[in-house]
Amino acid sequence: MEEKLNFTVKRESDTRWSARESAVRVIFQSYDDIIELLQELSEDALQSADTREKAGTLLNSLLTLSFVCFLILWEQVLHKINIVQKRLQSPRMNLREAAADIDSLIDHFINKRSELCQNATDKGLNVAAEWGIPTERRIRRKKKMDSEKATCAGLTLVEEIDRVMKLSLDRLVQEIRDRSKRLQDLNSKFGFLLDVQSLIASEDVNEDSLLPHCVDFAIAYEGDVDAISLLLEIMDCQMLMKKRPSSEVPSTPEELLKFTIQYGKDVFPNLRTALQILLTISVSVASCERSFSKLKLIKTYLRSTMCQERLSNLAILSVEKDTFNSINFDSIIDQFAEKKARKATI
Repeated sequence: MEEKLNFTVKRESDTRWSARESAVRVIFQSYDDIIELLQELSEDALQSADTREKAGTLLNSLLTLSFVCFLILWEQVLHKINIVQKRLQSPRMNLREAAADIDSLIDHFINKRSELCQNATDKGLNVAAEWGIPTERRIRRKKKMDSEKATCAGLTLVEEIDRVMKLSLDRLVQEIRDRSKRLQDLNSKFGFLLDVQSLIASEDVNEDSLLPHCVDFAIAYEGDVDAISLLLEIMDCQMLMKKRPSSEVPSTPEELLKFTIQYGKDVFPNLRTALQILLTISVSVASCERSFSKLKLIKTYLRSTMCQERLSNLAILSVEKDTFNSINFDSIIDQFAEKKARKATI
């Protein structure tokens, strides 16, 4: 297939949405070419019987209205999911934006549910007409009950495909909700700390609006943060920021943490702890997966005897590559030489 069509059909992945989207997209974009190749292989007398049989089996599976409609549907659905999951892998992604992106994705599937299924059905019927794919099937009528209508006894092929597609989208939406429940819970606890400019510079934010958020946060991290102290420290930050120019007002949690550290450990202890907890929680598992990927590249079979300390140091240098490349090693070597230099008496 790679020699005939100049592309490779990709395998489905159980874990990566990008791989699933790529696998579906290749078949969707090259459906006609794949059908023509399978027809050629199934009728080629030079091929083995096993090859012709497998090609014919695949051809019969692909030349069905159900396959075509679901191929078009999943190409649309996985494209949207892939966009969101790529954003979730960004190191700059925070909990609020991740929760908003997932909510937008869920709303899109709910609002466009009928439109997506109808679009997939219409395009599937066009493809079926082009390739001569049957669009009707023999309906097996079930025995009707006393109050049952005739239309309830069976569905046409198109109606059945539409029903299954809508059920699939409903299940997908429910799965996304269940899997993002933890993220939504974190956003409800930390969300008020992410919008830093509104938190410390907006006049609409007051003690009454902040108190419920501080209480929920303190309940979640009992023993680390006190609700009333956290509230008072945020109000103190608002007081200190009133006379500062807008350019000096922190706009991100990282900048706000640096601001609190300038005043020492005793001035904003609860706010500093809350920000540190916020900044150490990863939005997705992408950062963890990157760490394991780096370890796999560093500790090869040729470095199997590497000790833990050296492995950890090399992993940090590899993960923080941007910071590592910005270091001027000449100045560091000069400083090291000056400290270790010994003056010889002449």
